[in-house]
Amino acid sequence: MYKHELVTTAPEAPFRVIIHRDPEAEILLHWHQALEINYVISGRIQYFIDGQPITVNGQQLIVINPNAVHGVHQFKNSPTTTALTLQITYSFLEQLIPDFNHCWFETQPVDQKLCRRLTQMMVAETETNPTLKALSQKSALYDIIYQLLKNHCDHRELLNNLQATPQLTIAQQVIAYLTAHSRETLTLPKLADAMHLSVGYLSRSFKGQIGMSVMQYLQLIRLHDAYQLVTNSQQSIDAIADLTGFSNAKAFRKSFYRTYAMTPLKYRQQVKN
Repeated sequence: MYKHELVTTAPEAPFRVIIHRDPEAEILLHWHQALEINYVISGRIQYFIDGQPITVNGQQLIVINPNAVHGVHQFKNSPTTTALTLQITYSFLEQLIPDFNHCWFETQPVDQKLCRRLTQMMVAETETNPTLKALSQKSALYDIIYQLLKNHCDHRELLNNLQATPQLTIAQQVIAYLTAHSRETLTLPKLADAMHLSVGYLSRSFKGQIGMSVMQYLQLIRLHDAYQLVTNSQQSIDAIADLTGFSNAKAFRKSFYRTYAMTPLKYRQQVKN
């Protein structure tokens, strides 16, 4: 599960390449300072960025600006879903582009050159010669940054380095607390008391930044944990509901069915088959 994600790379590579081939996956809302580009090669993926759902089809890409709260609710049911994520570290971009902290990139640029360069990044992952792999990826990386900066960048007074804003700080603290205590009985007043905030201010701040209520996010955490147990363990459904903080097995089944369109037991059988 993701919270605040720290983008780590090898010392010689200021970027990270992630290839997704899972037909169904969820990434909880999170944020990081890195610039992120997601290229959906095939299938269809639903992203959630700063409170807005955005569906991206095959051969399309989406750019996530630094510190934007984002996640993937699920990959659409398709056995052919393939996607690539490229994350470029903030420090590298800041050194490369003098005014990078004022750069805001277009969310869904239509640019075939970018798609081709991202494909190059993926193909280079299979290169066995380290020198050739590094050269191929670096050439693609610089061209990607060039295309974004030249054709899809909007310079604003507002800084893109917003990690220290009060709203995001509250969201960080709330998500950390929910993650640590998701298996306990939690209420909004109890959480507000732990955060030393009023219920109203907590609710407004969190929903304004994350795009959903505190309790809805808590259910996502619980469902994410439960999904892992359903697909990777032999625990009974009742036991999973209890272990992950659901009030009872009925509430767990209802939540699971609403997201995956089948019961947990049937889903487990399908995964096995």
